[in-house]
Amino acid sequence: MKKILALCAVTAIAPIAAADLVELTFDMTGVSIDDPAFVYGEVQEQNLYAGELVVGVGVRNVVVDFAGGLSSPTINFAWALDLNAAGFGAGIFYLAGASGPFAPGSQETFNIEYDVAQYGAQVLGADYYGDWNMGTFIGSDTGAGAVSIASGEMYYILDTTIPAPGALALLGLAGMASRRRRG
Repeated sequence: MKKILALCAVTAIAPIAAADLVELTFDMTGVSIDDPAFVYGEVQEQNLYAGELVVGVGVRNVVVDFAGGLSSPTINFAWALDLNAAGFGAGIFYLAGASGPFAPGSQETFNIEYDVAQYGAQVLGADYYGDWNMGTFIGSDTGAGAVSIASGEMYYILDTTIPAPGALALLGLAGMASRRRRG
């Protein structure tokens, strides 16, 4: 009876079959823009989540340094997404216009979240770009290290049926607890 109660308690805390929101974060510290013709950022291989729905993306406590001596630097944030369902294709997307201009030599903090559920956004296919399928990026109209991230993170919020790693750990602990009682 105790085994059944323990398993029910763990299942209530971390449902397996029901959809679950999972947040995947990317540390942007140290990212800087060398050439304004490109975006720069962090990438990950998250093939486990390939094709899963993306309901939101965001920027959390991203502190940006705008180098002195430049005129009117800007910043823009981008995410790798599959937006085929909305007719935009798959790739790296800015979801809004550039922020700025900012005073040269200034430091700004950004906190932004975008709801992308209405676009049917998905995680890119497995190894879409060779060895990665998720990434967060910054862009600007200025280069040569004029815009750099001092700290902060960008993230994805996924609506997935794949349990988060913590949920898997809870299920494993429930299994171990039931084995110990048998022995």
